Amino acid sequence: MKYIITESKLDKIIDDFITEQFSGLKLVIEDKHRVSWVGREGQPVIIILSDDKYFDILILDDVYSSAVNMFSIKEFKEIQRHLIRWFNKHMGIEVDEVKTFDNKEFY
Repeated sequence: MKYIITESKLDKIIDDFITEQFSGLKLVIEDKHRVSWVGREGQPVIIILSDDKYFDILILDDVYSSAVNMFSIKEFKEIQRHLIRWFNKHMGIEVDEVKTFDNKEFY
């Protein structure tokens, strides 16, 4: 059986999925240029690096991969569009790209 999902409905489903991936995180302010949201184990899931004008957003590679795999997103631009929109909508942060990291890089 085939289902037709409008683009706006798919956008909402992906937004809800990303929101769920980031739910239950604890905010840790490390210094004035680095803020993290950590999971239950205390490992970062989101890292935001900033100065007075610019932000860099990094998310745990597992979260990025789960969204790509769950929705069969094949294009880099497509997943970026959803992540950039999510951070703008939910955190009020505008960036050109959301980067990924592996926890081994930071701990």
